[in-house]
Amino acid sequence: MTRIVAIGLAASLLGPSAWAEEAGGTAAATVSVRVGTHIGFGRVVFDVAAADRYRLTREGDTVSIRFPAATALGAAPPGPNNVRSLRTTAANAEIVVVPGAILREMRVDGHVVIDVLDPAAQVSAKPAAPVVQTAAPPAARVPDTVMASDGPPATASVSAARPAVGDGPSPAMTQKEQPGSADNSPLAGPPIKPTAIPAEGAAFTIPFGPRTGAALFRRGGSAYAVFDERRPVDLAALHASPVFEKAVVRELQTGTLIGFNAPANLAVALTQTPSGWKIAMQAASKPTRAIPLTPNDGQLGLPVEAPGNVVSLADPDSGATLLVGTLRNPGQAVLMGRRTPEFAFVPAVQGVVVEPFADSIALRAVPAGFVLTGGVGGLAMTKPSPATEAAAVAMYLTRRFKLPAQSADALSHRLTGGIADAAMAPPRARGPKRRAVATIMLSLGLAAEAQALLAIVAEQDPKEAASPDTIGLTAIAGLLAGRPGDAAGIADPRLTGSDEVALWRGVRQAMQEDGSPEAASVFAATAPLVPLYPPGIRDRVLPLVAETMILGGEAAAAKRLLATAKDAKGLGFARALLKQADGDAAGALEALDALAAGHDQRDRVRAATRSVELRLAAGQLEAGQAADALDKLRYAWRGDKREVALRERVADLRQRAGAWRAGLAELRSAEADFPDRAQALHAHLSTMFATLLEGEATDALTPLDLVALVDENADLIKAMPERAAFEARLADRLLALDLPARAAPLLEKLAASAPDSAGRGGFGTRLAELRLREGDAPGVLTALAASAGPNMEPTLTEQRAILASAAKARLGDTPGAIEALAGLTGAGADTARAALYEQAGDWPAAQRSLAAMGASAIPESGDLTDVHRQLLVRLAIAAERADDREALGALRATMGARFGGGPLADMLRLLTAEPVRAAGDLPRAAKEMGLARAVPAGLAALKTH
Repeated sequence: MTRIVAIGLAASLLGPSAWAEEAGGTAAATVSVRVGTHIGFGRVVFDVAAADRYRLTREGDTVSIRFPAATALGAAPPGPNNVRSLRTTAANAEIVVVPGAILREMRVDGHVVIDVLDPAAQVSAKPAAPVVQTAAPPAARVPDTVMASDGPPATASVSAARPAVGDGPSPAMTQKEQPGSADNSPLAGPPIKPTAIPAEGAAFTIPFGPRTGAALFRRGGSAYAVFDERRPVDLAALHASPVFEKAVVRELQTGTLIGFNAPANLAVALTQTPSGWKIAMQAASKPTRAIPLTPNDGQLGLPVEAPGNVVSLADPDSGATLLVGTLRNPGQAVLMGRRTPEFAFVPAVQGVVVEPFADSIALRAVPAGFVLTGGVGGLAMTKPSPATEAAAVAMYLTRRFKLPAQSADALSHRLTGGIADAAMAPPRARGPKRRAVATIMLSLGLAAEAQALLAIVAEQDPKEAASPDTIGLTAIAGLLAGRPGDAAGIADPRLTGSDEVALWRGVRQAMQEDGSPEAASVFAATAPLVPLYPPGIRDRVLPLVAETMILGGEAAAAKRLLATAKDAKGLGFARALLKQADGDAAGALEALDALAAGHDQRDRVRAATRSVELRLAAGQLEAGQAADALDKLRYAWRGDKREVALRERVADLRQRAGAWRAGLAELRSAEADFPDRAQALHAHLSTMFATLLEGEATDALTPLDLVALVDENADLIKAMPERAAFEARLADRLLALDLPARAAPLLEKLAASAPDSAGRGGFGTRLAELRLREGDAPGVLTALAASAGPNMEPTLTEQRAILASAAKARLGDTPGAIEALAGLTGAGADTARAALYEQAGDWPAAQRSLAAMGASAIPESGDLTDVHRQLLVRLAIAAERADDREALGALRATMGARFGGGPLADMLRLLTAEPVRAAGDLPRAAKEMGLARAVPAGLAALKTH
């Protein structure tokens, strides 16, 4: 039994299209028939045995097909497109085609296929094996339900079983095919006139509402925008545009299709604006998020943020059925083409485009996105891998440099030939050839050699030296050779506009700043390019990119990148960092310890350092223990910023543990070892020393440690902020030490190194106090003279004069001591002056000084303190010795009642008592004799004062 299948569907680029199924006939006499009316051509298929022979003849518009006599043809279905009638009689079939139709005949396996093409259609010459439904029962069909534009129901789908009638456009579609305003379709609304926006470049906006979904895909040199709302669109405003002058529009059954020319060197963008969907041609494409494919129980999920509807149309390039899922928000697409026996994904700029090969394939819109379903057994496809997803994203990242990604053997062969070719070229033609050789060297991992060659090219060829490509390649070579300082050329503004250039700029920033958040952000968008590079480049860059993303806050993107590069080298540290970022501290420590015990010296140091920090954060190590552990690693990696960072961290941990002297010594040693980084290290050193003096840490230091620490870092004081306060605090702290032999030389050193007279005078004053306390009167005068200077504060000036006066008094120079206090009116000067007069026996002068002190210090009323009482007793003694009875009487009258009791009160009463003038005064004299017994106690009190 031979079956006849009439097909009204164009051939697919990736395989035969599917068609709708209609019931007819009985199982013995007829076969299933699938028909459809489409633009392009019709197809008639005879399902015959592989060995059957046939004969085809054509007379005018009648085509006769004759099979062997034993063949029994079934009943003929209605004719497809371009076929006016189709009849069968026994072993013969007769086809009447439209005038001028083109016939194409082929034999595929057990099928005889006859295509009837439009008279003027230019159908793709790429034939595909037809698929004939032989076993799919009618129950396997998915209901052909089309969603409304206001939201996809959970069960809405479009299947491959019934292509939409009248959809297009065909490859021959022209501007004349635009539907006019006379369209009588009940779905047609008022014409929409797009507005050209020349100020924004080559662009126009279709004013669809915010609930209208859109998709965009490219075919050859054309681009097609699909909207899930069917409305007439007037493109007359674009006729004057040189970019969109050939744009055409066609109304679909459930949507609108707009096609236009799209040169390969320009990107097509579909964005959403308040005015509608904007279509633009631009130089570079913006990153698009790949829609992930999630197989689940024989179905394929495509999660998107704002799914629209599913629109069925004929492929404008081949005529095959396409199922297009639109989006209501821009920015997501199935970026990479994939093919299975049942369907193929067409790469899209936005949305989902599926070409089904079987009747059972259906695309459904669900609240979470789209679902692609198959027959009873589910879809026949393998689960997508992270590598394929990354490759899909990388397809839409722009490149600048042609770095060949071939095997090492192939690259070596090309390198040999390239060198010979460049050597044989004339001098003026060698530049480009040498640059090509340098790209091969880079791909082989010979970065230093490539950099040297490019330097020669730039030196010998001025045109190449000015070329942005040469500048960019030289910078890349410097980065791959570990010389980011030689890669400034990658910032050349002429290179801007490429994702690849942005990647290499991020590499430079990441090499200069570990864990740079800015570089991590760049890598999150451009990292899919890295696995596409040859191993000589990939293995050098990939670890840096992954580690920077993890440390810079892009751990999720780093995880996707690492999943695509399982065979790449040097990713152990990045994977350990990723475990730590995921909260798996135990797994991270295990991985770090394994790296620390490995053979790679760089990974050993980094892993050991990281493991110490992890254990410190977890409380498994104290700060001092962590400092000791890190200190042992300094000899494992020497001479670069990594050693500097390690030594600074050791110093900070020493400070945290209270070992300030060791921490400061560590920074001083690093400053001496790394002159190029001395400024930053000195700033760190000064900050640590200031922190020591600002806080209470000095109180916890032993006197010897404090003296040694200040002695070793005396030069830091001059550069400290709020220096005066630090100097005073430090000087007082040193003066309070019970180590005069150690403190005195240090104060001398501090005074000598002080940057101004105020600091010098402060340290000199403390030194003079220390020497006076030790009885070294000449040393006091020497210290004061050495630290003298202008612009000292009045308080400090008075303090220094008092010290000088005390020193001269000890040397027996009482006049000089008194002269030193001349002109001073402060309480301290008055006190010193009174003491000098008392020692010299000048009681009237002493009385005057003490009276002045009492007038300013003793309140007019209220209780008296011991200090007040002592001052009054001294004043009484001076007045008595000066024989000033009037002053004594005044003291007795004004202060006697306020003085209270005690030895000092008894002394005051005795000193201020009136003399014995008559016998009546004898009882009072007897009492005064009793008061005299309290004199020793009062003198003791005065001595204490």
